[in-house]
Amino acid sequence: MESLKQLLTALRAGYPYLYVETNEINETVNSIVDTVENYQNVNGDKIYWPALWDFEKSPDPEQVLLLLEESAKGTVVVAKNFNWFLKKEYEGIDKAIVSALQNNSDIYSSRDYRKALIIVSNESFGSAIPKEINKDFFPVQFEPASRSEIERIYDSIVDGAKDNPKFKNPSEEEKQIVIDSALGMTRRDCTNALAYSIIDDGGELKAKTVSKLKAKDIEKTAGIKFGDYPDTFKTLKGYEVVKDFVLGTIKSPLSKGIMLLGPPGTGKTKFSRCIGNEVGLPVFEMECAELFGGLVGDSEKLWGELIRFITANAPCILLIDEIEKGFAGAGGSRSGSAGTDGGTTTRSTSQFLKFLSDGRPEGIYVIATCNDISALPPEWVRPGRWDTSPFFVDLPNDEEKVEILEYYKELHGVVGTPADMHGWAGAEIEAVCRISKMRSETIGEAARWVIPNSVTMGDEIKSLRKWAEKRTISASTTIKRKKARAVEL
Repeated sequence: MESLKQLLTALRAGYPYLYVETNEINETVNSIVDTVENYQNVNGDKIYWPALWDFEKSPDPEQVLLLLEESAKGTVVVAKNFNWFLKKEYEGIDKAIVSALQNNSDIYSSRDYRKALIIVSNESFGSAIPKEINKDFFPVQFEPASRSEIERIYDSIVDGAKDNPKFKNPSEEEKQIVIDSALGMTRRDCTNALAYSIIDDGGELKAKTVSKLKAKDIEKTAGIKFGDYPDTFKTLKGYEVVKDFVLGTIKSPLSKGIMLLGPPGTGKTKFSRCIGNEVGLPVFEMECAELFGGLVGDSEKLWGELIRFITANAPCILLIDEIEKGFAGAGGSRSGSAGTDGGTTTRSTSQFLKFLSDGRPEGIYVIATCNDISALPPEWVRPGRWDTSPFFVDLPNDEEKVEILEYYKELHGVVGTPADMHGWAGAEIEAVCRISKMRSETIGEAARWVIPNSVTMGDEIKSLRKWAEKRTISASTTIKRKKARAVEL
């Protein structure tokens, strides 16, 4: 495991203090103790002796300092959640403990007295370690189970289930799909989810069950939710250009993602949800409002956790719906929030902006939808963040409206046709068919309940089209889109 390798390298380099961030505290502690216990130098000599401290068994945090002070050279104290005692709830840092660590850092890193403290917890490094001593610490982040680890867990579960007469051994293709569905889970959760699926699914291992269990775990991560959507491109009419582009590039190691710009109700979000089923990738939706905490440092921590979560779940699709609402304050000048929140919005979202630009690992495809491009700071739109210029999704043309209407008529089992669909978007066509079903009316009768956005937001849509005319790529075929603009305007 790369994280254990980093930890050993830091120990050998003489770092006196290490901070390990992990979501599997007990398993990580056991792995560290075992690794340190069994490490030998090039001569085959044992050079480290681990000592474990746990608050449950020894509630006095000063015992950690005594362990370090009184132990022999080569002692490595592994302290679970010791970071809890570096700060006091209302008084800032614990001056006695922080001072002791600060004063002894040079001694413990020297060749004559080499010792080390490894703190293991699930807090982020920036939140856990006071700034007064963070330069003395080497941070290590233990990642979720890798694909090879999940495969070993899978093989172990399958091997144990073979004697069950109800068990159905998956094919190699089914195995890989199940493993994909478990990516990003902790080792324990992965083991439990696979075993649960065999029991709940009558002897089968189903990726859908594993995904649902993972979704429950995802709910614990602020700002993200797992989207389990049934739709495919068969249920989405139009979009020929953007469909062709995305399907041709999304699996490329060079791909970044796209931005979809257009009036509300034109299917931008639905497209983003459909693409996951088309290419077999999970879709995670970002909830920006959940990523701004009330305390100093909370927002930066939440954004950092979200980035780590998405990275751990690659390959995947990240949907940022109505991106202008989440990031309108990131540039400061337009919304004015940067001047009223102490710069929290700018600092927090800059982490994500950097992630979009050069910190994004291979396999993370970002789709952003936008209704109002004027509210979005220009740095979020510039080339390099996305694969292309924004795609513009206009209101459907006459041919597309007929296709959308026929689809929803069949879906809801209704009949009739609106007298006039001028200016209607797909959402309004779906709405009138749903109303028709609920009220047992024809679609023509139900149309009186629908006033299209092109009427209520006519000026905004015209302004958006004017901005998009030479700055965007049409999401549908050029000929159809020109006709549509002539009709709708």
